[in-house]
Amino acid sequence: MKRLIALFSCLLIFSFSGCYLGQDSDFLKGSVKVNVSPELAETIESSVLDDIINDLVESNPDASAINLNDVAIAETTPDQTRYQWYDLWISWKTTKTRTISNILAKTSFVCSVAKGETYQLSSTWEQSLSASISGTYYASFSLSSTIKKTYTKSYTFSGPPESSSYNSRLYYVKFYEHRGNWAQEVKGWPSNHISYYSGTYKEPSYYASYSVDRSY
Repeated sequence: MKRLIALFSCLLIFSFSGCYLGQDSDFLKGSVKVNVSPELAETIESSVLDDIINDLVESNPDASAINLNDVAIAETTPDQTRYQWYDLWISWKTTKTRTISNILAKTSFVCSVAKGETYQLSSTWEQSLSASISGTYYASFSLSSTIKKTYTKSYTFSGPPESSSYNSRLYYVKFYEHRGNWAQEVKGWPSNHISYYSGTYKEPSYYASYSVDRSY
C-alpha cells in the first residue's frame, strides 16, 4: 500500500513523467537521473524546471546521469508607447505577440573530463545569446537583454569520482529563446495618418549549464 501511495505521489508532482527521488532534489525520468541542488531548484519556476529536465533528457537519451549546475533567466522589458516631437506630434505603439516560448536556440560544448581527473581552463570560456529583429520598423523597441555564460580562466572542472561507475563527465550550456511577431502603429497629428510596420523577433529567455556522466 505504501508503495502505491509513493508512486501516486510521484505522478501527481510531475507531469513530465518524471519522479522526484527526495534526495538533494534528484529527479528520475525513465532510466536517466537528473541531479539538481536544492538551492538551485528553489530559484527556478517549476514549469521552467520541468522544461529544462525534459529537454536535457530528450537531448541526451544515452546519458547515465545529468547534473544541472546553473540556470540564468533573461530580464524582459514591457512594450512601450513613446512620443517624439518633430514638425508635428508623432506617436507610436509597439505590440509583441509571442508564438513560441523557451525553444532551444543553441547548445555549446565546454569540455570533457575523465574519471578521477580535473581540467583547468587556460583561457576564459564565454558564450552568449542576443535578441534579433526582422522587418523594417519606425522606432526600435525593447527586447530582453543579451544573456551570457562565462567561465573565467583557471576555472576547474571535475570528472566523476574514482568510485563512480561512469568514466567521463561532459559539460555543456544550453541557451533558450522566445520567438514571436511584432507590429508597430505610427500615428501623426493633426493629419491622423497611420502607418503600419511588422516583422518577427527572437529574444533570449534563459540558459542552463549542465554536465552529463557517461560510461564511455
